Amino acid sequence: MPDNGYGCGISFSLLTAGYAFMTVEQFETWSLYICVSALILFMFFIVWDLAKKSKAGKLGTFVLFGVLGLALIVFVGKEIAVHVIEG
Repeated sequence: MPDNGYGCGISFSLLTAGYAFMTVEQFETWSLYICVSALILFMFFIVWDLAKKSKAGKLGTFVLFGVLGLALIVFVGKEIAVHVIEG
């Protein structure tokens, strides 16, 4: 089969005929934000469950969520910095 530019011989005529509702770049961007958001929510659940099962108390729970919140702030801050630098 001839190579069609996608690295395989499979025809992607539906994608090239205008039936695609988003580009690969748009799909990757949406996937990044959706999957990272889902991962963050799952991590919040894990930390909450860990704090509950270990009987961490108010201070321990605050520290656990503080560390996770710091990671979230760094991720959002990176995105903001990229948009500011790129203009």
